[in-house]
Amino acid sequence: MKICHKIMAAGIMWGGLVWSGLPALAAPPFDFYPENIDAREERQQERIFRGVQSGEITPREYRRLEKEQARIQAAENRMRPDGRLSPWERARLNAMLDRSSRHINQARFSHNYHGARHRPHGPGHPHYQRPGVNAREARQRARIYQGVRSGQIAPGEFRRLGREQARIRAAEARMRADGRFTQGERARLQQRLNRSSAHISQARHKYRTMR
Repeated sequence: MKICHKIMAAGIMWGGLVWSGLPALAAPPFDFYPENIDAREERQQERIFRGVQSGEITPREYRRLEKEQARIQAAENRMRPDGRLSPWERARLNAMLDRSSRHINQARFSHNYHGARHRPHGPGHPHYQRPGVNAREARQRARIYQGVRSGQIAPGEFRRLGREQARIRAAEARMRADGRFTQGERARLQQRLNRSSAHISQARHKYRTMR
């Protein structure tokens, strides 16, 4: 009889432990792999860098890929106001990164099937110039592209400059969210573009002084 009671008591205790552990199993903690998203973003920037360096990615494709990377970064910033990502948010970001990964592959390898691609447009080209802030953003992307192609911009500097360009685009999107772009907002954005322009020059000048 005493043996039966002991067996029943042990069963109840074990059942309680299992039951109390179920919520933890059903709801994994936030950011179980916090490095995963950032690591994928870094790898994709490295792949874009190699594609630009080798000439596989054209200036137009580079602009498109960098805009996509900026949208992913902006989405992550919106999802992380408290510094955490839920499993659902992580899945959404991974889906965006899956699409951008395919786009990088298409940009790098489509030249094998379509032959020669167009080269960078110079400042005098009719499709190069765009008015105001957009023209400066386009010129800065072209300078980064040319710096990578010439070997003047290293992979680490490329990632840093890319993140800065993404922050500028995110700031512009916030300023235009109400459908207006005031003179004060334009001036603040021009100041950020002044800083990023100086950073591009510093990255390229560093290469020249090291030779």
